[in-house]
Amino acid sequence: MASFDIKTIMTMVLIAVALEVMMLILLAFLVKSYRGVKTFAAARLIALISYSLLFSPIRPLALLEGIGSCLLILSSSVMCSSLGKFTHQKIKFKYLLFYNFTFAFIQALLILFANIYVWKAITHCLFQIGLMGLAAYLLMRTPDRGFVESRRFLVGIFWGMQMVFILRIIGLIRHPSPEFFAPNLPSALSLIVVFIYTFLVADGFIMMVCQRLYDDLRLTADTDELTQ
Repeated sequence: MASFDIKTIMTMVLIAVALEVMMLILLAFLVKSYRGVKTFAAARLIALISYSLLFSPIRPLALLEGIGSCLLILSSSVMCSSLGKFTHQKIKFKYLLFYNFTFAFIQALLILFANIYVWKAITHCLFQIGLMGLAAYLLMRTPDRGFVESRRFLVGIFWGMQMVFILRIIGLIRHPSPEFFAPNLPSALSLIVVFIYTFLVADGFIMMVCQRLYDDLRLTADTDELTQ
């Protein structure tokens, strides 16, 4: 369907992610007392670099797609690490490192021996489903009650992204796409979802930081001898 201008949507995604990164970097400078804020900003910066490679007009595209996909998985892994830090939960770095190396190894094999976009995209979706599940799990199991509403909001986003990736896999199996830039409805919808997710995940994290800050200030005021 030629009516879908994929390049225009990609430009919108890049602008959205760039604006998101700017907001999160500013937040990291303003809120230095909470662990994980800078790491979350770094995760989204990696995502920006990844999208810049994936949307690059340079050809051949296979190598850039592979590096971009690996960086997207790395971005989601760093995001999980940031959520673990923010909620005072420890994630063993070696497990995330092994997860990323496994994905990179599979992508390299697919590029070298079977450079078929559908297989690479399905593999990427499967690994992202695992990371979205980990992110939701970290937020659900934290005992901190100071940011319950924003935490539930983010959990809903991660669950929603899992469903999107599952639907994307089904769509790729039923209607295989020849390339990433294919001007069809599934490709356009996927980019629109990325555009929406970019804003929601940043807003959700910022709300979580603000809600936790408000709760900490309230507890401080309640226990301050001058306010008794």
